[in-house]
Amino acid sequence: MDAAFFGALAALLIWLCCFYLVWAVFVGLRRGYRQVRRMHSIPCTQCRYFTGETLLKCAVHPTTALTEEAIDCPEFRPRVPGDAAGRPTDFSKR
Repeated sequence: MDAAFFGALAALLIWLCCFYLVWAVFVGLRRGYRQVRRMHSIPCTQCRYFTGETLLKCAVHPTTALTEEAIDCPEFRPRVPGDAAGRPTDFSKR
């Protein structure tokens, strides 16, 4: 076996590693994007039972509030502007 064969083999391995790196980054970004989309579909912050407090986030389902289990919450009721004794309707500004 001569040096040209080992040079070609090394070049092939380097290209395979580069393609694998690009593929792994692409797969990771795609998975991250899907996870972000799923997390943004959690409706808790728009529910009238959401308190925005750190200890009791939801008055109805405190253990599942702001988790993926809350995506299809049967108790979800849309927030009405100015409901619940004058609480602010946008908790992101706290």
